Amino acid sequence: MRKLLQTLKWTLTAALLLAGAPMYAGEWVWPTLDTSEPQTGELTVTTRYVYKLYVAEGAQELPVLDRPAATLETPVDALIARMSALRKLDYDWWLSLWDKRSRELYQEKDRREGRNRDYWLTLWKAQFRDARILVRKKIEYGKYTIFTYSVLSKTGQDIGGGIEFPLVLAKEDGNWKVTLDLRANPLLSESPWYSGIAEKTIQVN
Repeated sequence: MRKLLQTLKWTLTAALLLAGAPMYAGEWVWPTLDTSEPQTGELTVTTRYVYKLYVAEGAQELPVLDRPAATLETPVDALIARMSALRKLDYDWWLSLWDKRSRELYQEKDRREGRNRDYWLTLWKAQFRDARILVRKKIEYGKYTIFTYSVLSKTGQDIGGGIEFPLVLAKEDGNWKVTLDLRANPLLSESPWYSGIAEKTIQVN
């Protein structure tokens, strides 16, 4: 091992000298220690996401408001405004309900994927125009409020595939707005209030 390292040292030194690199006394310190075979180590870090969960009692159906009647004073107000904009097919109103950073991210993603206002209006007309929106849960997590909701047809049939869709809200300039702040947060991706998952291990290499 030592002989091999010494050979490599002189070979590299000669190559640097030929290339015109300056050499100084004591500049080269070459590791010559014999080592054991590598051992696998592991560090476990536990991160807890603490939240408060409120479950709606009975069918909490959201009303449909016109834009002038809607406010953003509370998380519930913002939720009603958001779902009203969808069912009213009001794209500009819907867009205004995002916080600034999330709106920019959303619009940039739409540009990359070639989607526009007409795409969304066609989708909403098919899915939300005559839909009933039922609130299922409210989750409070730090400065965020998350609502989950189901989408039903006029006759009460679940047209969302049994899924509870999440909507994340946070305050911006005194108003509650829809935000993408938690898009990479495990709490939202795992949705323990819906999935039932209370613990998950993620291996990072």
